[in-house]
Amino acid sequence: MDTSEEITLETSSSETIFGDHVDKQPSHVTIDEALTMIGFGKYQVFAFVIAGVVWIGDAMEILLLSFLSQVVSCEWDLSHFDVAILTAVVFVGVLFGTLLFGSLSDRYGRKIIYIATSAITFIFSIICALSVNFPMLVCLRFIVGFGIGGNLVAITYMVEFLPPKNRGRIIMLVEIFWALGGILEAALAWIILPTLGWRWLLVFTASPLIFAFILVPFAYPSPRHLLLIKKDQESLDVLKKVARFNGKELPDVSLVLSRADEEETGNFKQLFTPYLRKTTLILMVLWAGLAFFYYGAVLLTTEIEIQTMHGHR
Repeated sequence: MDTSEEITLETSSSETIFGDHVDKQPSHVTIDEALTMIGFGKYQVFAFVIAGVVWIGDAMEILLLSFLSQVVSCEWDLSHFDVAILTAVVFVGVLFGTLLFGSLSDRYGRKIIYIATSAITFIFSIICALSVNFPMLVCLRFIVGFGIGGNLVAITYMVEFLPPKNRGRIIMLVEIFWALGGILEAALAWIILPTLGWRWLLVFTASPLIFAFILVPFAYPSPRHLLLIKKDQESLDVLKKVARFNGKELPDVSLVLSRADEEETGNFKQLFTPYLRKTTLILMVLWAGLAFFYYGAVLLTTEIEIQTMHGHR
């Protein structure tokens, strides 16, 4: 056997057929490399829908504020300051919920926190409908906002199952669900407020989260989170299940942490290290500006309409 034949045999012995192509598989791979092998398939669509459901629910809860504040203001004769408090308290809840549940999801996993925050949002939104006075409603809406802040873990969960090349596009597509939630809430307000009143609007606004309780129990734990807490085999088992769900088979590999994952994570101060400081500050300014103008426009729409109807321009 000549040298060229030996090289050919040696090369072919290190190649594995995966899907419809021949690809050289390393014995140790990172989560991202394993997800690239699996590709975008049915399970990624499932994770996309899970994130979409909570995004619809969050959009409806936020847009609800523009209808709820004005109707309750008329029924309970609230001042402008009271109306502002009823709106702002939800965002205060979101702030604290984001800070707490982000940390908890790193410790206990994405799936359990997603279920917990969806339950908080759903249950307390329903209880809001039973409010007998303004202070009670304010306290309950704070807790709803607290749950909404934690619901963002659904996006993290989805991203951790996406192959790197698909992440940018899919994250942008999730915004479709926010638009759908806004449209649905406006339609519900148009139908329910004149007939059943604001209490039933609160109940129907929470209803999309019922689908979260139906879908999430069938979801797999995050493989990245499992790997970070040293459950390597469980992480690999999840990836193999995802591959089979997609109609593929993951080769016999072992998982290793990427260089980024090996570094200490979860420390807020890391956002202001020399490497990330500029990006962090730019994103903070952009996000604050977008939130100010977007929510300002949404929440002022109803107020402007009511003032116009009453001739107060």
